[in-house]
Amino acid sequence: MLLNWHRTDPISLNELERSHRVASFQGNDNPFVLDTSLVHCAFLDTNTDIEYVTDLPTRYSSSSIYPNPSSGRSWLMLRTPGEESVAVALYDVLGRHVKTFYEGPVVGEKVIELDVSWLPAGVYFIRSTGQQAVITRRMVKVR
Repeated sequence: MLLNWHRTDPISLNELERSHRVASFQGNDNPFVLDTSLVHCAFLDTNTDIEYVTDLPTRYSSSSIYPNPSSGRSWLMLRTPGEESVAVALYDVLGRHVKTFYEGPVVGEKVIELDVSWLPAGVYFIRSTGQQAVITRRMVKVR
């Protein structure tokens, strides 16, 4: 029922503005408003990754996280058709920014090490943001 509601009622500008106002008290925006792919990652098939790409002639992409689940280190490969500024960050299930693993240029391919050994066990999201796409991957940290 909630997934159907999510599909038929897209996020409005009012909801986005309300999320920003509430964040001033809560300390963070509603992650499901900021990144609608989180609904799919959180409530659908756990192996499903959601990717939003604009209609531009070039394409930014990332591989799956390996290994996943992980107790220590994992890796993520980023691919760009040319030079592109990219940020790779970790978020908890409440949408709070936990750590930025990489922020800078990528030319061609770049492997990003994701050291999560210090994190408590749980579900996290790795968001890689390029100039033309935002890709969110679900990551499970085990003991």
